[in-house]
Amino acid sequence: MAKLVVWRHGQTDYNLQGRVQGVTDISLNEAGLAQADVAAPIIAAYKPVKIIASPLERAQQTAQALAKLTGVKVASDKRLIERSFGIWEGLTGKEIKSNWPQEFELWRGKCATPAGIGMEEREAVGHRSAAAMRDAVEGLGTDDTVVLVAHSAVLTMGTTCLLGLDPNNWSGLLSLGNCAWGVLHNGLRPPGWAIRQWNVSVTDSSNSTPAIW
Repeated sequence: MAKLVVWRHGQTDYNLQGRVQGVTDISLNEAGLAQADVAAPIIAAYKPVKIIASPLERAQQTAQALAKLTGVKVASDKRLIERSFGIWEGLTGKEIKSNWPQEFELWRGKCATPAGIGMEEREAVGHRSAAAMRDAVEGLGTDDTVVLVAHSAVLTMGTTCLLGLDPNNWSGLLSLGNCAWGVLHNGLRPPGWAIRQWNVSVTDSSNSTPAIW
């Protein structure tokens, strides 16, 4: 079975400050660059034949740490870009809860997509990222590995769709922490995919920010 390693980018200043990032293009901070350098040798041990990353800078920087070790060039796929959070991008959770209490409760308490914010629907995020995941392993051999470097919402919702579940009604996967990864295998038995590892990290917990956005 082909392996798919899904790897979240390292820490940014927005992560550290608890701000919503979304499609805002934020670079890794010093801790995030260090996280990528520490995790890359472990990811490299999977011997990826492809490295595909979100076009956003934080994902590209993380992917380059792996590319330097493996010699595999980084390809980009816009379907792996982070979920858009509309007018909430750049704000902290406290600011959002204070100014949009009902919408905040829908988002955080019920995993719903509040109206009027410009937030991308969960189902749309899941389906576009799942399509990128399927295409990434198309035609590969049973021992081949692809690494996708992206964002927690995209990777979690995409994996949910790969498992045949509805991201609007099921949120059983933990959000990936900064520079954490998961390993999936594809096979013949329904739903065609299985999770072997999830939210694995070698970085210090003080520098790894769980994805709450």
